[in-house]
Amino acid sequence: MRTISQVAELTGISTRTLQYYDEIGLLKPSELTESGYRLYDDEALQKLQQILFFKELGFKLKEIKEILQKPDFDRIKAFKRQKELLLLKRNRTDKLIQLLSRLEKGEQCMSFKEFDLSDYITALEDFKNNSTDDVIKHWGSIENFDMFIQKIKDDEAEVAKLAKSPTTSSTGGLMTAL
Repeated sequence: MRTISQVAELTGISTRTLQYYDEIGLLKPSELTESGYRLYDDEALQKLQQILFFKELGFKLKEIKEILQKPDFDRIKAFKRQKELLLLKRNRTDKLIQLLSRLEKGEQCMSFKEFDLSDYITALEDFKNNSTDDVIKHWGSIENFDMFIQKIKDDEAEVAKLAKSPTTSSTGGLMTAL
């Protein structure tokens, strides 16, 4: 068993965040001491790891909680899907970094294909079409999953606006916008 402080140190998540996860029922401690200290076992840490993967993919805490509470939730299947989506995200990030490296060297590159999220969105759409039952099981409905996809599309449009915005033309403006 680990204390909340030990979990915070191990994971880099603040003790306040762990307390909040407990408050909203997302990640309950495995045990409470007589003094009220939260203790976490390996199973709780595995659940925390799963939560962090979902967060990395842009899921909201409420959505994560709903997914994890499903009686037929399959951790291994979720890991496989998360891996696929993270690989797509990594490939996109790698392309963005390559573009930045070229621009840093002074190359005149007016390329925007690196900002394209269509592969990621296509993977989500394919998942929806080929795994309708899983989508409904984990998201509650196709509509909920469609809202998640729309959020990604909206985020992409917001990034595009920031990239074109005159207020982001200087480094300071871009950093403020980000």
